Parts: sequence; structure tokens; C-alpha cells
Amino acid sequence: MPKMSEEYHVEEARVRLDCFAEDGIDRIFTNTSYLTYIVAGVKFSNELTRSRPDITWYRSKGDRRLKYSDERLEIHGSWTEGEVQRLVIPMLRRELEKEGLHAFHGAVANYRGKNVMFMTGEENHGKTMSLIECCRRGGRLIGAESIICDENGDIRLASERIFLESEERSKGTERIDKPSSHQGVRKFFGVLPDINLIEGEKKIDIVTLPDIDGNYDTFTAEMEPFEKEYQTFQCLSYLYFLPKIIAPGLPMPILDNDDLRHKRARFATDFSRRPYYFIRGSRPQVILDEVEKILGS
Repeated sequence: MPKMSEEYHVEEARVRLDCFAEDGIDRIFTNTSYLTYIVAGVKFSNELTRSRPDITWYRSKGDRRLKYSDERLEIHGSWTEGEVQRLVIPMLRRELEKEGLHAFHGAVANYRGKNVMFMTGEENHGKTMSLIECCRRGGRLIGAESIICDENGDIRLASERIFLESEERSKGTERIDKPSSHQGVRKFFGVLPDINLIEGEKKIDIVTLPDIDGNYDTFTAEMEPFEKEYQTFQCLSYLYFLPKIIAPGLPMPILDNDDLRHKRARFATDFSRRPYYFIRGSRPQVILDEVEKILGS
């Protein structure tokens, strides 16, 4: 059976995928937009450094099945590219943590002399629209979707793409409940404003959890230590995709473990020594008005 091997890596964190295909194989993935959007700085290589595969995919007709054992994942059947990328991502997330790198589902911009993170935390209620409003007011983009920090909490890598359109998603990652981000842009801004990038910024000065919800009054409050750590841990655990179904009838395997969870919790404690603010507002413009009040205080 023809075989192709690739490694996906972010700095020293690597995941090797071996794909066996009964009908021949030219490439493992023809569309990597989802993977490169979700994980900042991910690269691909046919030059193998790992002695054995982390994921082995026997691509053939028939029912899909998977088995996870000894930190190795074996999958059989006709999987879509997006479904396999959803398995690569948490495997790579695990290797990042082993290397002391922590991936946030969040955005960061330099605004009025401070580097402000818009973090998702437990929920994802407005980081992208808040980021766009920040840039509309003159803020400069540091990272838009994925922020990877070292053990000191300094930014090592950050993705620059603000959103991924529905038609660009790899097959198997489509979501009917996720409206096009352009709808939000049209609703709140009319057109997408200019996005200016700033490079070389490493520090995160303050963290915000935006909650865009027109059903409630504007509310801003500095968060307590437990709340900060709780939301940070939730955000850092996002890429393990534990609450998700990977394919019909097949839950995401549990790739996390106690050692990594304790390491992640210690990092969350250190990282959350920064000031954190929860901000609820009806529109991203209101969120940024509140950010300006915080920065001016």
C-alpha cells in the first residue's frame, strides 16, 4: 500500500503523520487552511525527524475507526482532510506543552502604548470583532487567532489572519452554526478597516474577556485571581478539543494527561498575575470604549 509521511511542526514541537492509501497518494492534505489558521507558525516537512509516527492513517474505503494508545493514534477508513487536521491539532498542542510553549485562543493588539489581549476564556463572545474595532481606532495587530507564549508568558508566535471564511475551511470542519465573519464586519463596521501589523512585540500587558451581547447593560470589572486562572486554563485547554465529536459516533480521544494539566495550571497561575478585565457591551465599539477607560485609569 503506497505511503506518504509528513511532519507538522511549530519550532521544536513536531507531529509525524504516516498515511497509507490503497488508491495511491500524491499529498496527504490538499487544503491546510484550517490547520494553519488554528495553530500559529505551523510548518510542514517531508524530512522526518521522529523515529515513528504519532498518527498513522490507513486511508481506505469503509467505516471510520480510531485507536489511541502509548501516545500514538491510529485511524482507519475514509476520513476527510478536516477531520484528520482536527486530530493533528491536539497532538501538536500536546507537543507544544512538552516544549514549554502555551497556545492561547485569543488575539493581541498594541493599543495606546499597551499590548492588549482579547482572550476567549470559557466562551468565545467577541474577540475578533473587538480586535477589528481596536485596529479601526489605530491599534496595530500582533496576533489574531492563535498566540503561542513561552513559560515567561512572552509571545513567541502569533497568527496574522483575522478570520477564515466558510468556503475556505477544509472539508470536515464546516459548521452551519458559524456565520461568515463578514456578516459581523458588515453589521458593526460596514467594511473591514485597514489592519496594520506590528512585529517584535513580546509582552502582554493586560487581558480582556470581551462579551458582545446587546441584551445586557454595559458592564466592566477587574477579575479576581480564581476567575483569571479559571478562564486562562479554559483558553489554554481549547485546542485539545475534549468536548468535541471528531466524526459521527467517534469522540475526540483524550490526548491530555495529568502531568500536562498540572503544568498548564502552574503556567495559568503565573500568567494571570497580569490585570484582567471582563467587559460586556452591545457592540465592539462599546467594548473598546471600556478598554480606553481602563487604559486611561
